[in-house]
Amino acid sequence: MSEVKVPVWNLWSNKKSYDSCLSSSSNFVPLSENDTRKSENFAGRSTVSPLFDKLPIRSKYMREYKRTSTKRLRSVSRDRGPDCQGDFRVIDWPNESSKIKIRNGYGENSSNTRKSFVVALLLTAVGLLMGFLAAYLDIAVEWLSDLKFGVCIFLLLYTCMGAILVITLAPYAAGSGIPEVKAILNGVVMKGFLSSLTFIVKMLGVSLAVAAGLSAGKEGPYVHLGCCLCALLCSLFPLIRHDGRLYRELLACASAAGVAVAFGAPVGGVLFSLEEVSTYFSSQVLWHAFYCAFVAAMTLKVMNPYYNGKTVIFEIPSNLPWNWFEIVFFALTGAVGGILGTVFIKTNLLWMKLKEKHGYFKRHPMREILLVTLMTCFLFYFSDFLSGSNSEILTSLFNECSDDSQELDDIAKKNEAYLCSVKNSKQVALALLVGTFLKLFTAVITFGIKLPTGIFIPSLTVGGLCGRLIGVLVKGSVTKYPKFPLFRECLLSTSCVSPAIYAVTGAAAMLGGVTRVSVSLVVIMIELTNGLHYLLPVMIAVLVSKWVGDVLHVDSIYELYIKIKRYPYLRSNPPNENSRTEWFSVRNIMHTPVVCITSTSFHLSDLERLLTEYKYWNFPIITSSEENAIIGSVSREAIAFVLGLCHKENLAPRDPRVHFSPPSHLSNLHEAFTVLNDNSSSSEELVLELGSIMDFFTLTIPDNTPVVKVPIILRNCILWLSTCQIGYRDIPKYRSSCRLVIQRRKDFGCHIEKGYHSIYGYDDHFMN
Repeated sequence: MSEVKVPVWNLWSNKKSYDSCLSSSSNFVPLSENDTRKSENFAGRSTVSPLFDKLPIRSKYMREYKRTSTKRLRSVSRDRGPDCQGDFRVIDWPNESSKIKIRNGYGENSSNTRKSFVVALLLTAVGLLMGFLAAYLDIAVEWLSDLKFGVCIFLLLYTCMGAILVITLAPYAAGSGIPEVKAILNGVVMKGFLSSLTFIVKMLGVSLAVAAGLSAGKEGPYVHLGCCLCALLCSLFPLIRHDGRLYRELLACASAAGVAVAFGAPVGGVLFSLEEVSTYFSSQVLWHAFYCAFVAAMTLKVMNPYYNGKTVIFEIPSNLPWNWFEIVFFALTGAVGGILGTVFIKTNLLWMKLKEKHGYFKRHPMREILLVTLMTCFLFYFSDFLSGSNSEILTSLFNECSDDSQELDDIAKKNEAYLCSVKNSKQVALALLVGTFLKLFTAVITFGIKLPTGIFIPSLTVGGLCGRLIGVLVKGSVTKYPKFPLFRECLLSTSCVSPAIYAVTGAAAMLGGVTRVSVSLVVIMIELTNGLHYLLPVMIAVLVSKWVGDVLHVDSIYELYIKIKRYPYLRSNPPNENSRTEWFSVRNIMHTPVVCITSTSFHLSDLERLLTEYKYWNFPIITSSEENAIIGSVSREAIAFVLGLCHKENLAPRDPRVHFSPPSHLSNLHEAFTVLNDNSSSSEELVLELGSIMDFFTLTIPDNTPVVKVPIILRNCILWLSTCQIGYRDIPKYRSSCRLVIQRRKDFGCHIEKGYHSIYGYDDHFMN
């Protein structure tokens, strides 16, 4: 029986059927004549087909992986982790670069110029829109807050409206969104997280949640909103939409713009995106992020939402004194802030475990929101100072007591009477202590509910209360013991210690303890308060807070939620080699046996069976079952596309054999739409050549490689290959006996964490 070999691209009977296939998928982009010419000119330089990134993906084998409904979001369980969901896969960074180079051509100035213009246009648009959005949200929150003033029923109304929007329309709008943004910038694909519906629900929900008076902030959700805006704008440009690397670089710039408008801190926003949000941040991205943050901050200043012509939110006087002996107390404030941050993370984790264990609030999230709202109202109802918004509390904490009370408004006078009582300093200290724990408690139970809530402002409020408490105690000690050797600098000064400085350092220390950022936090605090005079105290507090967190072995709140939600996130920094992971080698965490595809012995029905029985996203391709020599891999998406074409052309009944072999050249791709030979006899065996959809770049490492070295090996290899980043969803390996095994990225990261997660106190319920 003779064979008729047909390239997979020749399955289209004519150009008309090709056009109809285009209309069936919005993700499919036609191959132009220029693209064909580039493929011919640069044949052999890459093993990735220029059509590979334009495959239509709608078929019955991919349908369950493309849903983003509430039902699918709720169905992610421990035994069926997120890596088995199609929209939680990880992009292949090396092949992303190769595909773009093939499509655009190597060194074509016209394509590079066009891309540079589009990038500049997108950055400007994102910055302008984020400035307008931030001004709108500030005005909306203030209007809603004034509307509900004195009427408690409005609090329940606001939270119920926000919860209904989130639960019924966009579950991804809940929370701050920073953990998901971190995962996306790490290479994870999340369908629906950056959609237009999520953007609208997030925008409305965060306004309602903050106006309701919950211990929540809108600063964290600004990062999510900025990325949504960027994603929506990128969808208008196919040049950006199909470039996964450039798309994520623009998202990193949008996150910097979000922090810039949240705190009026453009430089701090860039550093926050570099330090906390992004996994990979090149010098070019740094420049783009700086420009985007600048445009956003400038637009916010022009909009003038605070009606004072300033972008700083909590401006403090620059003439408040501080003395060198206070460095000890600034360090103490940093240590206390680091401990409070650890307490917040541990307590919030315990609260999440209790909710997961009993499941009542998980089944009834609306009741949890109502309970949190009622508890917040009850705890702060009897305190005029704590019943105000977090911004009002921070404004009072960051300002020193005024000698002229006539210059203050009613709220400032009320807060000053609360904080500046000279005769009842013990009462003020007790009130600050109680306020610290009440705000900490409400922040713990609020963060994680089904509302768009951030943790920035609540953390600053808790730290500001605690720092002000330390400042009051230090000032009282100096007044009571003026001749103590440590306080000799204050003998000639009438106003020696300023509690407002301690409030600023305490707020920075608390936020550093929760988010575990350092450099960007110092810059944000200086830009936020316009207090360059207090740079050294803030630096000392943040450094000590970071050290305390390192000693206590606590991850940031964002990485904790990444673990809880089980996103396939791979850290940019490997774990400490002194941990338990140094005793593990790659062979200890490998999966075997592996579902493989042989290059010549598989039929179309075998591929269909693979997609039906297994949920892996990638399948390795070997030469034969005896040799087990790996020659590449193929994605589930590409196989599903081929099966859809075969069913459309009625080739499935013939069950053709499939060949996975490297194409001799890429020039035959222009024949993708030629007519099949109608004279081929049915007795001839049909063989489909699927080499064009293969990935021939497959990294292999020895099985005795230490686990802690794998991230370093991958990163160094990718730099050597002049591609962008790491981003492997699967890590194939050889053993000395030539038995092929494979390790999924999700499980690889999980094993890395298991080497030392017991030190943190995380149980296997969130890690497995």
